[in-house]
Amino acid sequence: MIKNGRQTAPTLDRIREDHVARYQLAIDHARRNQLTTAVDIGTGTGYGAWMMAEAGLTVEAYEIDQSAIDYGQQHYYHDRLARIQADIATLGIPQVDLLTGFEIVEHSSAAPAFLKRTSRYAKWLIASVPNEDVVPFVTSKHRQHVRHYAPRQFRELLECSGWAVVGLGCQVGKRGDAAEVAFNHTAGRTLIAVCRSK
Repeated sequence: MIKNGRQTAPTLDRIREDHVARYQLAIDHARRNQLTTAVDIGTGTGYGAWMMAEAGLTVEAYEIDQSAIDYGQQHYYHDRLARIQADIATLGIPQVDLLTGFEIVEHSSAAPAFLKRTSRYAKWLIASVPNEDVVPFVTSKHRQHVRHYAPRQFRELLECSGWAVVGLGCQVGKRGDAAEVAFNHTAGRTLIAVCRSK
């Protein structure tokens, strides 16, 4: 179920598959690189932050909407997960191994400055945005977004913000095999970038 633009459901099996797959990508990346701490920006109800905590990471999850935080605390509590109300326009983050920002960059004009600030504090970033080439930005349809990014634009944003893009791929669709993250092309509806701080 989507509420106020967020995936909202009391159990993970009712969260859309492409959203879950993004967090699984982050978990797999953390395991491969022996990362132990994570910050999740725009966490919503925090199901993804919960997934990372359940996988063994110590997680701080930031969200502007207190009602989403409260919902997550009720349904996705974990003792390795701290939820904090904050706005990325003014937010600073602690030194951390992994920063995740799934479906947040397109929501705020403050996102580019935030990405630049955080490149000094996080070792890795995994982020996603809607692909402008597949899902063109339409103000009346995407009322909670400020823009979408074509692959080249997303890469340039990240590189100019102090991140070295080591992988850029996509998810073709929302469910099933189409929800799996593929790094061999960028023709899907959602772009995914894996970056290392420069």
